[in-house]
Amino acid sequence: MTNSRDPAKIVREIKRKTRCKFSAEEKIGIVLKGLHDKLALRSALYWRELPRYSEIRLEVQSSLAT
Repeated sequence: MTNSRDPAKIVREIKRKTRCKFSAEEKIGIVLKGLHDKLALRSALYWRELPRYSEIRLEVQSSLAT
C-alpha cells in the first residue's frame, strides 16, 4: 500500500528543509551588492546612450531653429 500524502504538504516540507539560512550581515551584503550592480548597470547604460542622446538633441535644436 502506498503512502498517499497531500502533494502541497510534501512540497512545503521539501522547501522548508532546503531553505537557505542567511545571517543579518549576509542579507545586508546581498542587498548592497544588488544595489551596487544596479547602479553600475545604470551608469554603463547612461554613458552608452549619451552620444545618441546628444545627436538627437542637436537634431531637434536644428529643426527648431529653421
